[in-house]
Amino acid sequence: STGLIAAGAGNAVLARRMSSRARSLIRADQEPLIMVLDAQAALIEGRHDEARQLFQRMADDPETRELGLRGLYVEATRLGAHEAARQYAETAAEHAPYLPWAAKATLEHRSRAGHFDDAVRLLDQQRIANVLDRHEADRLKAVLLTAKAESQLEADPSGARDTATKAIKLAKDLVPASIVAARAYQREDNLRKAAHVLEQAWRQQPHPEVAQLYMRLRSGDSAVDRLKKADKLEALKPNNYYSLLSAAEAALDAGEFSKARQKAEAAARMASRERVYLLLADIEEADTGDQGRVRHWMAHALKAPRDECWIADGQVSDKWMPISPVSGKLDAFEWKMPFGQLEGPVEEGAASPGETAVAALPPVTPSLTPVATSGTTRPAELHQPTEALNGTSTIEPGAPARARPAG
Repeated sequence: STGLIAAGAGNAVLARRMSSRARSLIRADQEPLIMVLDAQAALIEGRHDEARQLFQRMADDPETRELGLRGLYVEATRLGAHEAARQYAETAAEHAPYLPWAAKATLEHRSRAGHFDDAVRLLDQQRIANVLDRHEADRLKAVLLTAKAESQLEADPSGARDTATKAIKLAKDLVPASIVAARAYQREDNLRKAAHVLEQAWRQQPHPEVAQLYMRLRSGDSAVDRLKKADKLEALKPNNYYSLLSAAEAALDAGEFSKARQKAEAAARMASRERVYLLLADIEEADTGDQGRVRHWMAHALKAPRDECWIADGQVSDKWMPISPVSGKLDAFEWKMPFGQLEGPVEEGAASPGETAVAALPPVTPSLTPVATSGTTRPAELHQPTEALNGTSTIEPGAPARARPAG
């Protein structure tokens, strides 16, 4: 007991002394805690090879298997040996599904490998074992089902539709699930159901991807038809930044410049962001061609931070993904403002947000168009659990947003 307390406090010298005294009083094979103490002391002193050997011996003993596998998993993760870490976690989860660390690690590994059915089954086992509460389990299951639906969309639209619908029932605010379900209905030429799914998602949480798909569900629609759909979205969620922005973009495409300017200015008063200033510049270019006014709005756009985008572990992606390519965490992506985006300086003589002179609106928040696609570097993997290689995982930041989204 004295040695374990010393190890926990980081006192390797005392831990070693107590281990030696304990061994002189009782055989180590009769008291597993002596081996635990030796492993902890080895870790404190930086002798990781010795610690791994001790953890391996513990993993071979049913009495200390869980502790040994946990130690081996932590060491493999520290060294970037992700395949070895996966094997240790899988073994621990098989013998003890109630262990949170093993269940979580195995779930993430299966998700990363695209084995979504296996991941869902493991998640159900965790819920039964009370490893996860109901709300967290439902959310994670919805994320896994959405990922599975995305993988089914090309080859099996009906299967993707059923899977995505299950995800929506578990997490109504999960926008990617609604997007996949609507695309599946679209492929089946059931545009009425696709529109209904998107309208329900819009009521829950207005999102630019929902608006873009909703207005372009029918390929033969004209710009005027798309404007009518944008007006319907605004009616469903009035006084909302994305409702106003979508209506302004659709009005510009339809050539209704006065309405486009009115909606864009209202959106700018509600949340001054890069994309709305770029849109105002587009409207000015198309309506009057006044290059001075165009430059005015472009200057505001340069000083304004970007709109919300998909972010996980501080990195930006142009699309939602079920797991973070940086940390491997499930359900890591959030739709929010990028980090480090600060308000730009306001031009001298600019109007305050409450004034009606929209031409001088001060910049405040971020830009709607998400940034470029993320890339990942797969880590080196071990063929044997006891060997370890260093590995890395990165995601590249994307390119700047465009003035208006194409198509």
